[in-house]
Amino acid sequence: MSADHTDILTRFIGAVDDAWGDEVPDMALLRKLADAGRTALKAYEAKIAALTAENATLREALAPFCAFANYLARAPDDLVMTRGSWIAAQQVTAGDFRRARAALRQEGKP
Repeated sequence: MSADHTDILTRFIGAVDDAWGDEVPDMALLRKLADAGRTALKAYEAKIAALTAENATLREALAPFCAFANYLARAPDDLVMTRGSWIAAQQVTAGDFRRARAALRQEGKP
């Protein structure tokens, strides 16, 4: 979890405790909720880190296909690039290369 998130939760609990102290009947519950929030933030941040790493790996893997798509400017989308391959489970087309290039260019877009 980032220091900012931990700091915010810690300061919040401290401020409530300082302001009301024992007058808050559910201070223990508030602390439990803050702990749960910290745990959830850690889980979300771990998931974001894993997805970011996966994204980088997939983008790197797409790079050669995107570069090859640049040579297919005049080829129709349905041009089969793996024709005659008896091991291809699915035939790859010029359009597939273009879609890979378009997907790679989507970085930073919603």
